[in-house]
Amino acid sequence: MKRYLKIILMLVFVLSMLAACSPKTNDTSLSDQSGSASVSEETGGNEVNSTGGADNEKIINVALSSDPEFDQFDNIITGMQLLQANAMVYEGLVKYGKKGELVPGLAESWDISEDGKIYTFHIREGVQFTDGTPLNAEVVKFSFDRWVHDPKLQSFSIAKYLDKMEIIDEMTIAFHFTEAYYPILIEFSYPRPVGIMSLNSVSPAGDPEGEFVKSIGTGAWMIGDFVKGQTATLVANPNYWGEKPAVDKIVFSVIPDPQARIYAIQNGEIDIAGGSMSSISIDSLPSIEGVDNVELKRFPSTTSYFTIFNYNNVQLSDVKVRKALNMLVDTNAIAEHLLNGVGKPAKALFQEDVPFTTEENSKWYDVDLEGAKELLAEAGYTMNADGIQEKDGKPLSFRFVFSDKEFTEWKAIAEYLQAEFAKVGVELILDNREINAYYDSLWKDKDYDLIIYRTYSDSWNPHGFLVSIFTGSEDSPAVGWDDEELTAMINDVLKKTNDVEKQKGYDAIYKKMYDDACIIPLYYPEELFLVSKRLENVKTGYDSYFPFLWNEITIKY
Repeated sequence: MKRYLKIILMLVFVLSMLAACSPKTNDTSLSDQSGSASVSEETGGNEVNSTGGADNEKIINVALSSDPEFDQFDNIITGMQLLQANAMVYEGLVKYGKKGELVPGLAESWDISEDGKIYTFHIREGVQFTDGTPLNAEVVKFSFDRWVHDPKLQSFSIAKYLDKMEIIDEMTIAFHFTEAYYPILIEFSYPRPVGIMSLNSVSPAGDPEGEFVKSIGTGAWMIGDFVKGQTATLVANPNYWGEKPAVDKIVFSVIPDPQARIYAIQNGEIDIAGGSMSSISIDSLPSIEGVDNVELKRFPSTTSYFTIFNYNNVQLSDVKVRKALNMLVDTNAIAEHLLNGVGKPAKALFQEDVPFTTEENSKWYDVDLEGAKELLAEAGYTMNADGIQEKDGKPLSFRFVFSDKEFTEWKAIAEYLQAEFAKVGVELILDNREINAYYDSLWKDKDYDLIIYRTYSDSWNPHGFLVSIFTGSEDSPAVGWDDEELTAMINDVLKKTNDVEKQKGYDAIYKKMYDDACIIPLYYPEELFLVSKRLENVKTGYDSYFPFLWNEITIKY
């Protein structure tokens, strides 16, 4: 089997190299003045290419499931870029530290006014961007001016409630807000879009409306050479102000096929695979057992998988139908049997490690097939000759959209739901899409009846995810369940400054979501990584942006 797989991989490599040499490929080399190593879609641009290196170079090889989009690495783009690389190239004023503590980043310290509406940041002295220009208050203001007025980014409290920015002196800047929202300081720790960029990142330089031209941050890593859809490199920043990386490069290899990723790490081509960068199929874990050069690392996660209902679907607008579908899902069976005991059964939307999530407010529906049948009958459905529930001549049939390209276990979960729904006469038509088409369905097209999704993690939960997915307006409906009362409740809890009042607010939000059965909780995953034993000092990071403390990893051999 390995012999055949090796032959297939060799053929794919040869074909991809032929494509890379085609005269139709457009060169996208950047100037050496960019603060990044030169890059090219065609061949890369450095003397040492991304698949190898000088004999004395220390290189970590990491698998990706999709292209990291290094050719458009503007920090204000919220697209398909590799988010973990954003956090390595760009830095914010605040960092998300151990156990969620907010610690100094590019700001040495900060002050918050008594009314919670003014945040004053004292910027770290002596920091330079990778193009050699200094960090100061002017650059910070420029970076925020590029995105805070964008209507598409108003889900960020920083953007939505910003009144003005005030440069107090060269190294001090104050942000004035119209409302006191408790998540604001947390948002300052996000790498995207709040990471700070050099004035030379755009043309004309320093113009917030200018066109993005160069990826220039203050982080420990710089964008190196890349071959679109194949490899991409981060190069250590030799002038980094903090702890410098112990290796010279991190080379990302795009390996879309999960089994090919397993093969690559088994034969030593890859040092790290897994997590949201390149998920590892749970079914493949037995094949790793006994492999001497690879270690399985299991890290806890704050992410959850769940199903979104399309609120425009008339059948799904009936709460009895939504409750019935929830009663068909055994989350214990998903975690313990379908996914071999990796992860935990979902109890509600968020895992209990998420702030303000408790055992009491994590109540959801018990498995009850007979109860589901009764609810469907109360909603007016009867079984037709084909064994499908029907009302007014319309069968209870739903299109379920998912993609197994990013999270491989989603296919197994989708097939499980299809089988369970069929037990009571509900037809689920599975639609497995390519990753870009999947996200288009979720964010833009809404051409689904049900769609699987996952919560964000760490510093985003619960407030950031609830705002992003479950709040809407007349001009911009919610992505998840669109409900005016739910939107108002979420917006209200963000104004609370007292933890007791915040808890009461979140309790009420979760109760409403339960009463309305506006989602189907599915599964609480773990972060699974396969790591080569040639690496040493591999430590887990503090959030999903930093799955590892990259700067501390060393190479044994």
